[in-house]
Amino acid sequence: MKFDTKTIFSIFISILMIGSIVGFTAFYSFPDQNQNPNNGDQPVLPPTAINFVAEDIEVRVDQMLPTMRIQAETNETDLAAINSSIYAIEGIKRVNAGFEQSSYTLLGKGYVYVAEISFDNDLNLGFVIEKLEEETSLEYIDGYTFALIELPLTIEMQSENTALGLSKTYKFSENISEALVDFDTLESDQLTVSITATFIGDDATNIMAFEEENITAAPVEKSTRLEAEIASLENTLFFEAILPYTLIDSLFSLEEEIIAIDDVNTASIYMTEAEAKLSINGEEIEDAKFSELEIFLNDINAGAVSVENNPLTAEVSFEEISSNSFSEKKELIESTLEELEIEAVVEEITELISGEVQLESNNSTQAALSLITLLKSKGLSAEITQSGKLAVQKLSDPDSELSYSVNTGLIQSVLKTGHSIGDTVNANVDYVLVRGIVQSAQVIEN
Repeated sequence: MKFDTKTIFSIFISILMIGSIVGFTAFYSFPDQNQNPNNGDQPVLPPTAINFVAEDIEVRVDQMLPTMRIQAETNETDLAAINSSIYAIEGIKRVNAGFEQSSYTLLGKGYVYVAEISFDNDLNLGFVIEKLEEETSLEYIDGYTFALIELPLTIEMQSENTALGLSKTYKFSENISEALVDFDTLESDQLTVSITATFIGDDATNIMAFEEENITAAPVEKSTRLEAEIASLENTLFFEAILPYTLIDSLFSLEEEIIAIDDVNTASIYMTEAEAKLSINGEEIEDAKFSELEIFLNDINAGAVSVENNPLTAEVSFEEISSNSFSEKKELIESTLEELEIEAVVEEITELISGEVQLESNNSTQAALSLITLLKSKGLSAEITQSGKLAVQKLSDPDSELSYSVNTGLIQSVLKTGHSIGDTVNANVDYVLVRGIVQSAQVIEN
């Protein structure tokens, strides 16, 4: 089973929180209670500790703290040896660690190393994680780091046990609190967090916030149009077409026929599994005609038949049938509808066929024409494209006057065939921004 690091770390955090609650309850000193004579010898019980939570609270990161909580896998079973290798990293100040059992481990050891690590203020978190990966036995490192966040002064909290149905309005004495946030969170980021607290009466303890979403670092999808020059062309053509079941038997040799085209080196064909299924759609018909149609459809050796009359809709599927026989069944249904004077459309449930063709050169003109001709002879209407890169320095935002630099100056593109390097093309581009930086982009020529 796949190793779910966030799940494991959530369990780890829960264990720490429960430990804190138990410790608090065990060492909390309640004041002496005056004995009420009316109560006899009955002791006065302390208030019950109840966990509360508030979710989707918007906050701002005020300061990143030089402490993180991690979990990781390792083949090393000597806890002291792991801790020593961490302390050997310059700038590490404190390590509090242990092993926790886990059913989800990629190394198959059945445990994970969990630790709280503090380091010098001048060390970068990314640098510390990099050193942990390079200089210790730890693998698959994940976790959280501490930060100070600015909270609303007042929040509404609900009991974690929903059956209790309790709520509290809690007012903080100050609006700065600790939080566990993702490794890539930065100061001044806007977050949504969940806040947990344990209440004993009206007093709150074990208050902690956990990052839910980083609003500032959320990916933003944008689209724009551009005119750009082709910087490079790849020796690859792609095609995609609708695949009706009636054509399947005629396509067994398609891959070999494509390879036989001049300038083609290799070809790979991909077909989704097509069903031998027909749909019938029309207006509602009179009961007598509907009855005749229903009897007919159930008498043509179909694997499954469903038919309704408000409006007329039907699905007829066949099992282990050749495409030629399926075509005959379709023609039979169409002729029967005509005989019954029922106006309805009979359509095949179609799938897709796609292909990747490697050329011996990046000149796609003749090979693309030959490929289109071949596919048409098979009954397939396909669009042929060629992969390449466009020279793009900046992408504009159509909703503002802003533009964003493209780090490499190149964008992977899906182009029409017949181009040469240096040609200028018009295209649509979809791109994703993270913190105002272009993370990915895809161009499709108009």
